[in-house]
Formats: sequence, C-alpha cells, structure tokens
Amino acid sequence: MTDQSFIPRTDLAAEALSPKEAERAGGVTLTEKNTDGIAESVMEITDSTVAARLNKPEGKYITLSFDKPWLRESDYSEQIIDALCRRLQELTPPLPEESGVLIVGLGNREITPDAIGPLTVREVNVTAHLRAENRALFDRLETNPVSAIAPGVTGQTGIETLELVKGAIRGCSPALVVIVDALAARSVDRLVTTVQLTDSGISPGSGVGNHRGAFDRSSLGVPVIAIGVPTVVDSATLVYDALERAGVGGIPDSLRAVLESGRSFFVSPKDSDIAAESLSKLLAAAINRTFSVEL
Repeated sequence: MTDQSFIPRTDLAAEALSPKEAERAGGVTLTEKNTDGIAESVMEITDSTVAARLNKPEGKYITLSFDKPWLRESDYSEQIIDALCRRLQELTPPLPEESGVLIVGLGNREITPDAIGPLTVREVNVTAHLRAENRALFDRLETNPVSAIAPGVTGQTGIETLELVKGAIRGCSPALVVIVDALAARSVDRLVTTVQLTDSGISPGSGVGNHRGAFDRSSLGVPVIAIGVPTVVDSATLVYDALERAGVGGIPDSLRAVLESGRSFFVSPKDSDIAAESLSKLLAAAINRTFSVEL
C-alpha cells in the first residue's frame, strides 16, 4: 500500500508548480528565461482557489537562480545585482517624492542559516536621518529616506516581531517595506543560489513549521516586497526529493511515517557561513542601488 499524502515543504513558488502544471492550471501564468547564466522565472497567481491549493498568497513571484557567486568572478556578482535591481524596480509601486523605504531583516543573527536578513540589513546604507540632520547632503545624494531594522526573533526579544515592525513603521512612516528573510526549499540545488522576490509579503518561520503573523500589506498598511533566500531543506523533503529523482513512484506507509518524523530536522550547506555573507552583500547592493546610495 502506498500513500501519496506526503507534501514536500518549500517556500518557493517556483517549486510549488512545475512549468507543465502551471501551463495546465487556471489562474497561474509562468514565464521563464535564462540570461548570462542567471535563470529567471515569473509566476503570477491570480486565482484565490489556486493560491489556497498552493498555500501561496495571490501575487507575483520572481525567482532568480544562479551559480555560487562566491566561487565566480566579480563580474558575475554584478550581473546578479543588476538582475535583482531590475526585478526590485519591477515590483516597486510608484512612490511619492521623498517617500521613505523601510528595510527589515528578519531572522536570528546567531544562527547562520537564519542570518540572511540581519546580515543584509548590516550592509544597507541608511539615509533617512540625513534629511533632518544634513539636508544639503541628503539632496545631493538623490536618495529615498531609507531606514533599516533587524528586530531579531521572538525567542530573543519576548515580543512578536510583527509588532516590532509595526512600531518601526509608526516611527518612520515609510511608503514601502522591503523584508529580507531566509526560506526553506525543496531541492538542495537551490540552497543559497536562489532568490525569490514577491509583492505578496511573507510569513516568517513558515518554512520551518514555525508560523508567525504574516508581513503583508494587510497587516502593515503599506506595500510590501519580500526577498527570500532558501538556506535549508527539511530532512524529510530531502529524502522525498531523492526518491522522486530516483524514479520511486509511491511511498509506503511505513516510510511516510519515518519521513514525517523528520520534519523537525533541517539541512543546510557546509559552506552556509560563506554563502550567507556573499548573498547578503549582493542583496544589500541591489537594495542600495534601487532605493539608497552606493558607497
């Protein structure tokens, strides 16, 4: 007897539907291209029923996949930054002149696979304070007023992260919030070599089964762009994916039970520290180039 109820865990829309499935499904459009070694896919989910089935909110999901930039020449990193900038601009709604942008780095800085958000914020050039402190310099920079926070996680602060971000929004009144967080993937091939950008927001911790309040336009009151980097695969999904690649068509109940028991274990690359540092610098460079200034 086999059981097909096992659902591999992934935060990536690109892994939720194959191109053939997207082609057959109503309420979903998918386009793909590959330029200079960077694969880009754009999936738009416009039907609430499909969104519920995929467990992904309606919206646009842009996925960039590339080789490990820390092993390539610097010009390859520039190509990734350029692609990220182009896609960030595509998702950014029209902003009033001198409207603020708040960059939020979610995650735990002390845990490498969860540190993408805080590491990125560390590299963001904040400029909001200059508008009041040095108006002449602010005008010369021709930048948005950019603020940035890394609020940590509830286990560190005792406060729901969503509430901390809402407090920051009340303090700086941004017209846009950009959230950076770590994600879970289905395939190890995507770990720290993929970036997902979406205008649908993000539910931090969902990839590791730790659901918190969603960060989206509804909860924050302003448009939200979420940037996610997959850094972990849960062990059950890892085994399932290996079986599927090997052509195993069904999962016996006994194996499914073992897989389910591994849901709380996660795998990350052995070079995740180097990878996190590298990707966070690329994300910050793209954010600076799009909203702030490059120094």
